[in-house]
Amino acid sequence: VLLDDHKVAGILCETAVTHNRVSHIVIGVGINVDFPVKQLKGDLRHQPTTLRQALKLKLPVQTVVDAFVTQFKPLMTRFDEQGLTTSMYREINANLAYVHETKTWAFADETTDADIAGIDREGRLLLRCHETGEDRVVDHGEICAPEAAMANA
Repeated sequence: VLLDDHKVAGILCETAVTHNRVSHIVIGVGINVDFPVKQLKGDLRHQPTTLRQALKLKLPVQTVVDAFVTQFKPLMTRFDEQGLTTSMYREINANLAYVHETKTWAFADETTDADIAGIDREGRLLLRCHETGEDRVVDHGEICAPEAAMANA
């Protein structure tokens, strides 16, 4: 999750598949509330920020957790009951980072340079691959850190 092009939160989803169907999903969320970002060393994909730094507010962590849960829980309930609704689909596409930007996408054993085109009606990422010129629908993988992309070139 980016705020003014700086990473303020991250979301990691892991799924379990039983009989070719997703049986459950575990969603992990980390929110940078308040810490000295200079503590983070090395090349990062995104420059970090915290809510305190970005908003110039000191927020108690529990207040942030409570606010997140208050917003997230009804959305997940709605998603569980209705799937990816048209309004959710539009909101995600309207706020998706890096649309029309070239990024290196890493899969299990390959990388590809592609423009991020949005998500499809199933919520999968749409990539326009440079090498083949084809569109690719992906439901796993990640944007490579710059140094990883260079190492794979």
